[in-house]
Amino acid sequence: MINAQDEALIERFLDLLWQERGLADNSLAAYRTDLRDFAGWLGRERQIRVAETRESELSGYLAHISAAKLHRRTQ
Repeated sequence: MINAQDEALIERFLDLLWQERGLADNSLAAYRTDLRDFAGWLGRERQIRVAETRESELSGYLAHISAAKLHRRTQ
């Protein structure tokens, strides 16, 4: 579960994508899922909000999802 501030930032970002790029509903839904997953990870693993994200958190998350995909493939 993500906090209301993170949810609001995600929705604002998605609104901008829709307005500026005209993304399809399916694309927006995929972005929403990925961003919510990232926000949840930030809260659980780093105890920070989306607005506080730095490059090191993004790198950490990418390493986390890469390791999770590798783990699923080897089972």
